[in-house]
Amino acid sequence: MRYPHFLLIAMCLTWVNSITASEATETLLRQLFALRGKAFLKARDAVLKRDDLQQSIVAIRQEMKDFAVCILLDAILYRASNPKLATLLDGCLSSTSFKPQTIGKRSVFGEQTSCVEPRVVIICFGQEGFPLIAESLLFSHVMEPLAAMRTAMFMHDSRTVDVLLRKLNDNGSKPLVRAGTVFNLEKMLEGLEAEKVDFGGKFEELLGIGIPKHLEKLAKVRDLPAVKLEEAKANQVLQSIFKFAFTDADEQVRAMAAYVSTHGGHSSIPSLISSLNNDASPWVRAWCAMSLRAIGNEEALKAIEVAKQTEKNSEVLQVLEGKAKPFPPWQGIPSDSILQKSDR
Repeated sequence: MRYPHFLLIAMCLTWVNSITASEATETLLRQLFALRGKAFLKARDAVLKRDDLQQSIVAIRQEMKDFAVCILLDAILYRASNPKLATLLDGCLSSTSFKPQTIGKRSVFGEQTSCVEPRVVIICFGQEGFPLIAESLLFSHVMEPLAAMRTAMFMHDSRTVDVLLRKLNDNGSKPLVRAGTVFNLEKMLEGLEAEKVDFGGKFEELLGIGIPKHLEKLAKVRDLPAVKLEEAKANQVLQSIFKFAFTDADEQVRAMAAYVSTHGGHSSIPSLISSLNNDASPWVRAWCAMSLRAIGNEEALKAIEVAKQTEKNSEVLQVLEGKAKPFPPWQGIPSDSILQKSDR
């Protein structure tokens, strides 16, 4: 049974005010886990006011297996242990917005506007602040989702992939956010190279950023590790894309899924063939053709030849024949042509 948010808040507040520390169990935290936005913030702050719950939360965190619950508990424990830092980081997150670029309608690229830039968040708070970024993306929504994803990616934290997988399965997300989730999952499949994040001097001039005065004492050079997904995790990402993104109601999300599917090689072929033959969007079919050609084995090339016999759209046929490339889904939704500008 799903409860309205106001009832869940009331339940959380009642439990927080009445239970003892020994009774602070998963039930309380899972009720908090079900909330989003302002409702989540109100219930979370009530939990934070109960100092006697912290020891129980630590014990629950040690036993918890559910990733999303773990990241929520990590954020609560970070706030309890570092209240001043958490307040400063919250100020950075809540002042950040994301302005899509005008390359195409609904581009997943854009300009992140804030009192701080993502690299400044890393310089000042390090990877230790990651749980608060994840909390915003999954629960509180104080930071615009695409801006939160961009900041999480800059942090080079291996947990980012699990946060994105949770977001991919979030039916309440807007289509652009779902497309952006697939886009960033593709970057995780590619892997992130190790990076040293510095500040001041040429770095500051190059990026056009600076460290706000109230954060200057926190600034440190950060060495960010390389992130490379293990085979099992990469397969999990691909299977989630096959399950959720290929069947999404939005064509941009499906086109992005077709683009990313080259990472799956042979395992991607059934999903690509199915969409090539059945998807209502010529743009999605074109991307399926593009990815099958990139995979390039006998089964993939045979599917392309079969599709040529039935495809009615002239632009999709150009892609099937290898004469053109489709408009990139990360740049938005094409308007008058599904082909990239150089092939029109």
